[in-house]
Amino acid sequence: MSLIRQCSNEWFHLVSHSKKSQRTRNRKSISLNEKPRVGFISSNFKTHPVGWLSIGAIHSLANLDIANIDLFDLNPTDDFVNKAFRNLSLNWTDA
Repeated sequence: MSLIRQCSNEWFHLVSHSKKSQRTRNRKSISLNEKPRVGFISSNFKTHPVGWLSIGAIHSLANLDIANIDLFDLNPTDDFVNKAFRNLSLNWTDA
């Protein structure tokens, strides 16, 4: 075996073991019954082209009931589209 190949193998084993131990140490235990959380961040959860285009997708995701939806509004407003977004989210945050 060439010296370069041997060094490459040693480096691979050294690095792969250290990353694996870090990942398992920081990993939280997740229940199989727990739904994943999906977060959306926008300043346009309102009457705005982005709001109009995204409300349908987020509404469909909420109806599937496969994830908990978190919305983070960077530009809080009080219009009917914003209220519709608020009704879709389990966790709403004005940021």
